[in-house]
Amino acid sequence: MEKVDLLEARLKREQAARQEAERLLEEKSRQLFIVNQSLQEAADRVSAESVQLSVILDRTNFAILLSTSDGRIVRSNKMARHLFANQKEDLTGEGVLTFITFADEEEDDGLFGLEENSLSDYVGKEALEALGNTSEGGPLPLEVTVNSLDWGEGEHYMWLCRDVSRSRAIEAQKQALEQEIRHGQKLEALGTLASGIAHEINTPIQYISDNISFMQDSFEDLHTLVSGLRGLIDGLEQQHKEAVQNKVSDLLEDADFEFLEEEIPSSIEQSREGTKRVAKIVSAIKDFAHPGSEEKSSVNINEAIETTATVSHNHWKYVSNLKMDLDENLPAILGYVGDINQVLLNLVVNAAQAIEEKGADDLGNINIKTTLEGELVSVEVSDTGCGIPKANLEKIYDPFFTTKEVGKGTGQGLAIIHNIVVNKHGGHIAVSSEEGQGTTFTLQFPKATTSAQSSVIEEIS
Repeated sequence: MEKVDLLEARLKREQAARQEAERLLEEKSRQLFIVNQSLQEAADRVSAESVQLSVILDRTNFAILLSTSDGRIVRSNKMARHLFANQKEDLTGEGVLTFITFADEEEDDGLFGLEENSLSDYVGKEALEALGNTSEGGPLPLEVTVNSLDWGEGEHYMWLCRDVSRSRAIEAQKQALEQEIRHGQKLEALGTLASGIAHEINTPIQYISDNISFMQDSFEDLHTLVSGLRGLIDGLEQQHKEAVQNKVSDLLEDADFEFLEEEIPSSIEQSREGTKRVAKIVSAIKDFAHPGSEEKSSVNINEAIETTATVSHNHWKYVSNLKMDLDENLPAILGYVGDINQVLLNLVVNAAQAIEEKGADDLGNINIKTTLEGELVSVEVSDTGCGIPKANLEKIYDPFFTTKEVGKGTGQGLAIIHNIVVNKHGGHIAVSSEEGQGTTFTLQFPKATTSAQSSVIEEIS
């Protein structure tokens, strides 16, 4: 009986243990199911995010390459495959430098001829200029940024390549348009000065014509005098010497020979001066109207000022005197001569208009001074005009800002001056003005270095 009881007790314990084991198994199974479900959901999210990321990368305008540290491509987006190898479905295994050639920098810090084992030297640098060896057409200008990242096993590099051909084409069009606008404004400025220039040319031509007419008439009188003297000499006899001398004196007096002897040389000199003046005006117009080179060249600021003063003479001579204090030893600057002429003309014309607007009874003054201040060539243009109100000083370089009445200003003049001096020539511009007293503009340009002048001379030769 005791054995039966022991067996029943043991059976109950085993049944209880089995039930507990089944319960624990069921609990673990339920937990594993929950965990597995969570992992599946996480995997689905990762998969969806991976697909989303791939779509984003494939739709970006950047060509993206992922390479190993030795430059072997392990992944690429759709743009990269389209840009670099249209006939290949995958760039995996290709060398990244097969598709990218970096620009040759003058300072030997570029990536031209870069070895694959030195790629790390250029990680994290600003966008580098390069050429893309594309599947169609010629090399394509690129901007490339290289970044390092830990991905998978070992260090990898991510190459962001941006096609800049369109932006460069737009920039080239913009520069061409700006040049056309400047040239058009130059022609407009010349148009406003055309009648004055015609007057400037007409005045010396008029007295040249008058002097030539005078010399023609005087020559006829001299011819008559000489003919008469020859006739007298042919019939000369000793006993009539006194009578001949008296007759010659009468002829010389009738021809006003003393006057002619004095005035003819003066007329000739005036004619020469007139022709020189005409030649100077025509030369100045030709130099000023020239569209200029697309490349920077050596510019003599003093010559540019003299040319501008000649071209604009009729615009300022009725309202002011123009005085020039030019440093004879002033070095050249490296720039665009057409743009410099445009700047100087705008400043002189603005000064003349300011003096005219002031309405003083006496002539005003326009003073132009050049000096060398350290490494900067300084040009100072001052006037005794109406001045600029303080409220407008901060606005004068804004495009289309003008205080002139309609038809007398577009508001582009000073904006163009600022762009030419600061942006195109790396210079500085400052203005000081006192309302009712006058205005002074100070321009500063970096002087041309010896190496820059030498390169310009080599290009010209």
